[in-house]
Amino acid sequence: MPKIKKTLIVGFGSPNGSDQLGWLVIDELKKQQVTQSNLTLFKSKSNGSDWFHEINSHQRVIFIDAVLSKEAVGSIIEITVDNLNKLSLNSSSTHSISLADSISLAKSLGFLKMPVRIIGIAVKQDNHFEKIRKELKRIIPKLMEKLSLTLSNS
Repeated sequence: MPKIKKTLIVGFGSPNGSDQLGWLVIDELKKQQVTQSNLTLFKSKSNGSDWFHEINSHQRVIFIDAVLSKEAVGSIIEITVDNLNKLSLNSSSTHSISLADSISLAKSLGFLKMPVRIIGIAVKQDNHFEKIRKELKRIIPKLMEKLSLTLSNS
């Protein structure tokens, strides 16, 4: 019987505008009781490094963050680490450090030695944030489907 991998899901965010999206997803996952012994849900604050201490007992990490995108608002986009720097994850962000820089820093300090998945939720601008907030319940099942596929494929 294969060993179940422990997974850390990090909602990357800050308290402002669409940057809250990663946090709101974690809150919604907790409300829907998406808890398993092999799964940890964590809201990363705006300094971008507070999740480093959480990864010690995990074999993989999944980040969820808002992504400025041409896709429809609320679309779920899987991002590779290689493409992370090419995207506008926080061109108007209030994070102290971008997700790309946070991941790079964690790797260079030796904290991040496991597989990384990044799931973005498309936003246009902060003025569309209320639309996403209202549609979060619609987005969560799609996100859960994506997470299920992600969790079962690695």
